[in-house]
Amino acid sequence: MAKDVQKKIAVKLQLSEKYERLSYLASSSVKQSTYRWHAKHFRNQAHVMQCALDFKTRTAAAQ
Repeated sequence: MAKDVQKKIAVKLQLSEKYERLSYLASSSVKQSTYRWHAKHFRNQAHVMQCALDFKTRTAAAQ
């Protein structure tokens, strides 16, 4: 299960990097802000998933 979550976290981080690159390439400020929003959204999702995984592993180790 942890491997699946780690894969999902890696994918979310790759997507955030993709949208960050797209924000630099976009010509209009609206597209830039949209791409930055998507990048931030994926980074936040990866962070939440990582925190949940860390919490599960700590509680499992404590038992």
